[in-house]
Amino acid sequence: MITQEDINRFEQMQEATPKKLVVIDTMQYFEIEIPTEIHSQEFVESKECRKICADKILSQMTDLNLHQVLDVYDPKTETWS
Repeated sequence: MITQEDINRFEQMQEATPKKLVVIDTMQYFEIEIPTEIHSQEFVESKECRKICADKILSQMTDLNLHQVLDVYDPKTETWS
């Protein structure tokens, strides 16, 4: 069983772990056919759409290209550089 102490320890470990921001550019188009009565923007923002795109990535139907790595975080401006 996970206790609150376990959760607190995990959160402290996460905060202490150095992080960097990785920007990924898929350079791919996802073509998905949907019924005309479904609102396009709502579909794009849906969990179903994300799952379809994720499934295409997991099945290696798309390439992932490392676009940029930023490893300095400024908490005052909340930006990466």
